[in-house]
Amino acid sequence: MEHVERIKELESLVKSLTKLCQELDPYRPIPKKLCKELTRIGIEDHADPFYMTNKLLFSMENAITELDELKSKRIIQ
Repeated sequence: MEHVERIKELESLVKSLTKLCQELDPYRPIPKKLCKELTRIGIEDHADPFYMTNKLLFSMENAITELDELKSKRIIQ
């Protein structure tokens, strides 16, 4: 049952990260709402666009990879 909960968490995280990727322009001033969301997912340096973009994509890749692995395990079991 814990896999189901983690899958739901990851699906929500991927959705949030996707939205951030679509809304964020790291070369323009970042609205406070987006800063709070970035900080919530562990991106605290909002001054470096290269860092922010890489960290965001890395977080997305990790979440999608874990989600795919858990879904594969559920199918096999």
